[in-house]
Amino acid sequence: MNTAIGSRREYVTLNAIRGVAAITVVLFHGVALVGMVVPRGYLAVDLFFALSGFVIAHAYAARLASGLSLCDFFEARLIRFWPLYALGLLLGLVREVALLLTGNRFALPPMTLLGGALAGLCFVPYPLRARGGDLFPLNIPSWSLFFELLVNVLYAVARPILGTRVLCGIILISGIAFVAQAPAEGIGHIGVSIDTFAAGCVRTILSFTIGVLLHRIQLRKIRVPVPLLLLLVAAALTCPWGGLTYDLAFVLLLGPLIVIFGSAVEPGPRFARCATWLGVISFPLYAVHRPILSFAEAAAPHFPLRQTVIGWTTLAVLVALSASLAHWFDAPVRRRIVSVMRARIRRGPVENADS
Repeated sequence: MNTAIGSRREYVTLNAIRGVAAITVVLFHGVALVGMVVPRGYLAVDLFFALSGFVIAHAYAARLASGLSLCDFFEARLIRFWPLYALGLLLGLVREVALLLTGNRFALPPMTLLGGALAGLCFVPYPLRARGGDLFPLNIPSWSLFFELLVNVLYAVARPILGTRVLCGIILISGIAFVAQAPAEGIGHIGVSIDTFAAGCVRTILSFTIGVLLHRIQLRKIRVPVPLLLLLVAAALTCPWGGLTYDLAFVLLLGPLIVIFGSAVEPGPRFARCATWLGVISFPLYAVHRPILSFAEAAAPHFPLRQTVIGWTTLAVLVALSASLAHWFDAPVRRRIVSVMRARIRRGPVENADS
């Protein structure tokens, strides 16, 4: 989510917040290995959407108003997502092939697996009832990437009419709809499956629009030390109490406050490198963690170690791998894609946004 383009502000703290949130997602999905240490990790997705709204408005509002085409905008966003999304898809495919070759009773039939892989390559859902109707059964967390790309495009299309009153109206309507359909057990599964697709759209639009509005109105901001703010983010996503009430309070109040505080301050020299590093690992970590956790869960019974040791070791490996992927895979592949597209279409540069 690095917005360092030209003279624009980088918002390093927002990047760091996203990194902390990504780590909580991994811990939430790693419950089989480390236990439920982050019971509200799923709310990181709502925070991601709000951060995306803020940063996309910051990076693209003026450029779209100045003539950036919808096609170029979509290309820029797709290029940002594609390499790591595709890698996560490949890892999920390897996992499913391994299940199939070992005769695992949970393995997908070959033709179903082929259909899921082809749909995944096109970045479109392929819900399977055998897998609970998950939109992206080969790498389940990809559902939020799909919704984020979708709402990014909707923003670009609707931007000319998105005045402050319209944004407030969207938040009001989507907020009422979201509260009305939120299940009593919490919002963790909203958007993951085909049965909650419509609710997932509302969930995404609500938080993303809040982010856009926060960028638009530029509230007077309270400066919270960055390390303390990151600890507060972790604590907010770890809270074991509150149920649905807490979930809604996070989406409508705590998440927006985190964005406000994060946009108000940048880390000092002593903490800047750590904050930047957290931002660097955030997207690779989110994109590939679920298949790798699955491999670790399958391997755990075969090692003479406690599952928690395997779980925390897997987390450390994932973090280190994410840093390497960001440097050696994601950035070079995106640069290569941009270079090929420039050579093919011979037009202005395609934006290589990291937001």
